[in-house]
Amino acid sequence: MWLMTSNNDLQSGIPVDINTLKNFFVYFFKIQNIYKVSDNYNENNAYGLTQNNQTKINFYTNNSEDYEFCFGNLDFSQSKRYFSTNSKKGVYLINSDFDSFLTTSSQFWADPLIISTQIKDSVLQMGEIQSISIKNYEDNSSNYIN
Repeated sequence: MWLMTSNNDLQSGIPVDINTLKNFFVYFFKIQNIYKVSDNYNENNAYGLTQNNQTKINFYTNNSEDYEFCFGNLDFSQSKRYFSTNSKKGVYLINSDFDSFLTTSSQFWADPLIISTQIKDSVLQMGEIQSISIKNYEDNSSNYIN
């Protein structure tokens, strides 16, 4: 299951929209021309890779961090973006094709359905939900849907 979390807090994760995630992977994993800009990674540089300016994408498996990609500023042509990896062995330029995915907005990433598609398809089976209760706290009335 794919979750959007804040600082890897899996308890407060929000299910991600699968279609958005599929589109992200299409852009992220397509073959790119990568240009090495510098051998030295310095957090206080003009590439925008400082803790306050960068956007990080982390991939985790079994609650352990496997890969981290740090994205910084656009270059002077506004067509390529600086990035580095968790090894921090250099700074690179890559095409900015997937810039729309470098957002932390929950409106962009979250599954828009009340019951997430991921939960509906993989956890719940048709007929498993026995009832739903809706509570109105203003007049202490309850409605039940069976």
